[in-house]
Amino acid sequence: MPPQFARFGAAPLLHSAHTAVALAFAILVIGLIWLCAWRAHGLAAALDACARLEREAQASLGREAKLRLSLEAQDDMFDRLPMAAAVFNSERRLIRYNAAYAKLWGFARVWLDGRPGYGEILESLRDRRKLPEQRNFSQWKRSQIQDFATPASAPQETWHLPGGQSLRIAIQPHLEGGVFVLYEDVSENLLLEASLNLLGQVQKATLDSLDDGIAIFGTDGRLVLHNALFTKMWQLHEEELVDHPHFSRIAAWCGTRIGHDGLWTIVSSGINAANPEHLRGRIKAIRQDGRLISLSMTRLPNGATAVAFSDETDLERFGSEAKDSHAAA
Repeated sequence: MPPQFARFGAAPLLHSAHTAVALAFAILVIGLIWLCAWRAHGLAAALDACARLEREAQASLGREAKLRLSLEAQDDMFDRLPMAAAVFNSERRLIRYNAAYAKLWGFARVWLDGRPGYGEILESLRDRRKLPEQRNFSQWKRSQIQDFATPASAPQETWHLPGGQSLRIAIQPHLEGGVFVLYEDVSENLLLEASLNLLGQVQKATLDSLDDGIAIFGTDGRLVLHNALFTKMWQLHEEELVDHPHFSRIAAWCGTRIGHDGLWTIVSSGINAANPEHLRGRIKAIRQDGRLISLSMTRLPNGATAVAFSDETDLERFGSEAKDSHAAA
């Protein structure tokens, strides 16, 4: 008998001995009905009763075949899941697993089919150094097993294994009781995330070395990257920029703190410009606080817009003073 039928409680329907008993009982019932019907209504009624019972028996066999097909389909789908999955009953014993689970941990299917307890599985994994290093393994094992008692509130964990693999563990209640445990390999995702974080840090360090205040806005108008001088020039705070605000919010903050002028209107036009040619050249404007700001915009290959702000107030004053001194001489 296939094990999947036993797991779904279908063994009584499929067991040959039970089927034989059920068939004998059905024959006995048919005989009694036929005898009663013969005495009460005659041969026609008896034959009609037999035909009705035959139809019901055929319908029962059809339902059994559909149940068998449904269970086989569920088993096949579960086994083909790309992520390792296992089901443990209320006694914390393994009652179901897929091929990815056996492959992930290197377990022999014969051992898994013996329904080991979750504690036994953890101990086996520790012996083969396939678990995160723990200072107190016994205490950690107890906490892992206790999560089975309240699976709905159990937090997701990430296990960093000695071999360099990282797994995200999710525990959920199973519809038939017990728990369903899913093991997702997130090693590549974490590596990519770390690479992106490093790239972002390198980019920001590069921007911080420039003499202009730099802000890069995505195609949706939200701040993607900026340097420290941009924050200082516009009296912004790093905490405000963590969530990548829209340029309109940044413009509102600057208007409140410095005063409203046309600089951010120019920036808005540049970000929304469909033609990158409109972004060429530097534009100078007097900010509300009297500072002379020069800005330039560049459309990047990914569609983002880089805006460079330069405070030329002191340079302009030095030039004017030099010109006046030259004229006086």
